Amino acid sequence: MSKEPHIEFIARGVLSRGNSILACRNVAKGYYYLPGGHVEFGEAPAAAVARELMEECGMAVKVLECMLVCEARFEQGGRPRHEVNIVFHVEPTIAHPLSVETQVTSLEPEIAFEWIDLARLIEVDLRPDVLRAWLISAERLPVGPGIDWLSHPGPGAGIQ
Repeated sequence: MSKEPHIEFIARGVLSRGNSILACRNVAKGYYYLPGGHVEFGEAPAAAVARELMEECGMAVKVLECMLVCEARFEQGGRPRHEVNIVFHVEPTIAHPLSVETQVTSLEPEIAFEWIDLARLIEVDLRPDVLRAWLISAERLPVGPGIDWLSHPGPGAGIQ
């Protein structure tokens, strides 16, 4: 990844069951994020989230509506980061029902998958913060038609 400042485009998926969502946990650092990853040059964001879920846990998904586009600016490892997250409602293409009791196994050693109850999100370190705040306020998943755009001004930025 380039060390030059740039905007990262990330496609993420919300897979919900009841009042819980499937999240990835960074094994080394303990924080959570929605499954997905970087959109590659020339790749559609919906294709990226489907590819990432297949790579991360071997789950084939149907990508449904775009639920949210959110922007986050923050510092990580002493360098500024700027990312735009495109968040989709996703559903597995498997024939049997997926529930919160279903263990989702990671294919990547640095992440683990866990179901998180939406009521617990207030105490969970789910990143980026703007996405966590949206999930806390959503009160319903999946969200119907329409897309929300949220932007976090980033560290040291004044709110206009």
